[in-house]
Formats: sequence, structure tokens, C-alpha cells
Amino acid sequence: MSKKCLFERASGPYIGGTSFDDLPHDSATHIQLTLPDYPDRRTDRWDGASGTRPATPAELDAFDDADRDARASVNLDAAINKALRDLLLDIEQRMRAAGQTSTLPDIAAATNKSEYTAALKEIVKSYL
Repeated sequence: MSKKCLFERASGPYIGGTSFDDLPHDSATHIQLTLPDYPDRRTDRWDGASGTRPATPAELDAFDDADRDARASVNLDAAINKALRDLLLDIEQRMRAAGQTSTLPDIAAATNKSEYTAALKEIVKSYL
């Protein structure tokens, strides 16, 4: 069964595909090709005509850099969340050790940056 594959016109990378209906796209910026199989996002590019070509070394480097950046962003967000959680737990522990009643949300149950930020704002407000 043939595959309908969508590519960016300008630089040629494969965007996605389907075995069924045409993919919605702007024909000024994208092109859909019918191919025997899905191309590899990293190594295949639109050849400017009706098929694919191998990616150039520069295109491979750009793809790898973008992939590393995306993974680093996810890892950075996780590291920031962990650092905020650890800081808030330490502050809460110090407040309790000093005999202060904590009015913080349940930090141990917090799971994301917005919950940590809310807790940090409560700490700051207690000193204003």
C-alpha cells in the first residue's frame, strides 16, 4: 500500500504521512508525495521533484542539533522542577524546625512548575 507523505518545500524535510486520505496542507509551503514507504525523518529529504534524496551532512547536523535542543529543553524543565521542589521542601522543613506553622500548599504532592511557583509566592508573601 502506498503512503502519502508530506514534505516542507523550502528545505525538504519529511513532516508526516498517512496511508489513507490526503494530508491537509498549504501547497505553497508543503508538498505531498505518494511513496512506497514512509521516509526517515532524519535521513530523507524531498528531491525537489517527485521523490526523495539522502540528506546532506549539513541537513543531518541541523536535524541532530534540533533533536538535542528539544531533548535538552525537556530535561531542563525536569531539572528546574526538581530544583524548585527541593528548595521548597527545604524551606518548609526549616520553617517547621523553627516552630513556624507552614501555610504552604502540600509541596510533596506538587508535580509541576506552576504548583511550585504558587508555593514560592506564598513564602515570599509571608515575608512582605
